[in-house]
Amino acid sequence: MNLEFRQLEVFCEVVRLGSFSRAARRLHMSQANVSERIALLEEQLETRLLDRSGRRGVQPTPVGRTLYERAIGLLEGRELALQEVRDLLGVRRGTLAIGASTVPGTYHLPRLIRRFTALHPETRFSVAIAGSAQVIEWVTTGRVELGFAGSPRERRDRQASGRKDTLQAEAAPWKDHLVLIAPPGHPIAQRRRVSLAQLAEVPFVMRESGSGTRSWVELHLAEALPGGLRSLTVAAEMGSLAAVKNAVSEGLGVSLISACAVEPEATAGALAIVDLDAPLLSRSFYVIHDQSRSQSPLARLFARFALEDQG
Repeated sequence: MNLEFRQLEVFCEVVRLGSFSRAARRLHMSQANVSERIALLEEQLETRLLDRSGRRGVQPTPVGRTLYERAIGLLEGRELALQEVRDLLGVRRGTLAIGASTVPGTYHLPRLIRRFTALHPETRFSVAIAGSAQVIEWVTTGRVELGFAGSPRERRDRQASGRKDTLQAEAAPWKDHLVLIAPPGHPIAQRRRVSLAQLAEVPFVMRESGSGTRSWVELHLAEALPGGLRSLTVAAEMGSLAAVKNAVSEGLGVSLISACAVEPEATAGALAIVDLDAPLLSRSFYVIHDQSRSQSPLARLFARFALEDQG
C-alpha cells in the first residue's frame, strides 16, 4: 500500500466540506478527478471511507473518521517539516544585524559567532557596538534584530514612565563580575582589601552615561554609600572600556570594570586588580528583541543558540 499526501489532502477536504464538488473547487480539480482519487483510496484500504447517501451531505464512516483524524496530523506534520526546511534555507543565506554593548560585543559574541558560522557557514553578521541604552534604542527602532546588553534598566525606566514597551529581555548564560583596578604603583593597590566606602578617598574613572557597566556601578554604589555615585570624586567619564583602562594605567584614578575586560592587562602586570571587601559585584547579560516586530529565522535561531550557550 502506498498512500500519497495528495490523496489524503483530497480526502480531508471532502470530509471537511462535506461535498465532492466543493472540495473540487477548493483544490482546483475536476469533480471526476476528486471522485477517482477517493475511489482509489478506498480500493487501496479495502473499505468504504465515505457515506454518500446522507441528507447532510458526504459523511465519513467510522473508519473514515479515524483516517481523517490521522491524516490531518500527517498533513500538519508535513507542512511543519516544509516550513522548518524553508526556515533553515533562510538561515543559511541570511545576514543578521546585531547591536551589543561593549563587554558582550567584545568578549562573548566573537566566540559565539565563530561557533555558529561553523554550523551555518553561509550566514553573515553585522555587529554594532555601543552603550546599553543605545543598543536598546536600536532594537526598538528596528535598526538591529537582536540586542546583547548588560543591563535592561532603560527598559524598566520606560515601563515606569507609562510608555508601551514590547521589548523582551532574556538572561544569557554568560556571567560577569566587576573588579576594582588601579595602576600597579597606586597606594590603593598596596592594600590587602578595599571597601567600597574607601573609593571615596581616591579619584575615580567612570564609564559614560548609557553604559551597562555604569548602570551596575551606580546600582552597587547606591547600596553601599550614603551618597551613591555622588560620594566619589569622578576624575573622568570615558566612552569605552579601552579608554577606562588607559586612563587608569596613566594614573588618572581607579575604576570598577568587568573582570573579563581586564584579564590580559592584569596578567601582563599593566594593571592591578584589588580585592574588594564586599559581596561579589556580579551581573548578567541579556538577549533583547522587540516582540512587536517579526523575527527572521536567522534571528530566532541565533537567539536560541546564544541562550543555550555553554561556553
